[in-house]
Amino acid sequence: MKRLHNIEEYKEIVRQAREKCQNAFSNNYFMPGDVRRYIEIGKAYYESTPCGGYLLLLDEEKYYRVCMYVDATSEFTIPDLDKKAVIKNVYRKGKEEACLADIEKRMADMSFRKEGTVVQVSGDVAGIYENCKRFERFADKLLRKGYQCVAVDDTYYDAVDKLMLSGYFIRDYQIDYRTSREKEALLPGSYLCILNEKDEICAVSVSYIEGAIAYGEGILIEDAYKMQGLAQVLMYHRFKWLFENQVQKIVAWILVDNEVSMRYHTGLGYQLHNKYVNEWVRYNED
Repeated sequence: MKRLHNIEEYKEIVRQAREKCQNAFSNNYFMPGDVRRYIEIGKAYYESTPCGGYLLLLDEEKYYRVCMYVDATSEFTIPDLDKKAVIKNVYRKGKEEACLADIEKRMADMSFRKEGTVVQVSGDVAGIYENCKRFERFADKLLRKGYQCVAVDDTYYDAVDKLMLSGYFIRDYQIDYRTSREKEALLPGSYLCILNEKDEICAVSVSYIEGAIAYGEGILIEDAYKMQGLAQVLMYHRFKWLFENQVQKIVAWILVDNEVSMRYHTGLGYQLHNKYVNEWVRYNED
């Protein structure tokens, strides 16, 4: 495993792979800007494959994300790593889906296990905020009980991230690594929390903002506070904040077998897209 030192080195690796791989397959949807970020924080590595392709290995602290550019008709292996390896195969239903079958069979032979499939959803912030306004009365009711929704600063971030991972729906391999400096640079409001009268966290919502687009990382309600309307209140405050900060669009991913979440999001105005990700994980035995 070799470290990438600059974006020009990566572009040359890509150029050579395109020349050598006659039947190219790639799950690499990273743009040069994304790869540049990983290179700059020292988290980008690569391995060459016998067919002339490459494996891009991105160190996400808790796991390696493996991006492939290989010849689909040639053998390749994913090397043993010192922590779990995650492969996210992006596809659209139809022809692309069929092309994955052989690659994913080989991944299973290399001890990868399919953990689930997520579908991309997106929505117009203004429209969803309008639909969320019916939850305002719940927010006022909770406020009278001593609850408040606050945009927490970076002193809360580690606690919020830990809480997010304690739930059932969000796994560590679904969260991209960010340095402390990157987190400090986030817009206030990226991390929203509902606090009770003792300033204890009851619920959290995390979104990362890039320009006019918000990327929804997820929401979580603490077990002791479920079935009390906090989810609706959190959604109201999230979209109120996005709307007031001129964010126009939100993009997120939902597990395809989470029917409750599907109905809830589409009911608020999210649209489902023909863009899916099969998530495969190989756990490190050590």
